[in-house]
Amino acid sequence: MTHHPYTDTNLRTEAAHQHANLTKNPNFMSIGEQMDTRPTWNRLDEHHFDAAQDAVHNLITGAADLSAWAVNLGADHLEPDPHVIDLDDNGQPTVRVHFAFHPDMTDTERHHLLTAASRALQTAADESR
Repeated sequence: MTHHPYTDTNLRTEAAHQHANLTKNPNFMSIGEQMDTRPTWNRLDEHHFDAAQDAVHNLITGAADLSAWAVNLGADHLEPDPHVIDLDDNGQPTVRVHFAFHPDMTDTERHHLLTAASRALQTAADESR
């Protein structure tokens, strides 16, 4: 066994830190870089393009920092699932739960877990009102 002057936790913490820093530089990303979106952005004049770029940047910088979550998912070999459970109050989300699963979980197992979690959260929300 090879010994290192750092732990797995040290590695995860540093990876999360660096992942988070990648999202903080607005010059790192530019709208229209993907081929499928370029026609939309090419139609904008410079003023409107810059305004859109600023709006995208504001969305990114205002987003929750999920870097540690993302690094831990990868380290644990879990895959984010596109399904979420939302609880809302008059159309405004009050709770959103995201899921990640081991790649060996079947679609049926995932569906059952998502259904059970959704029911449990809704029951808890109803009881807290």
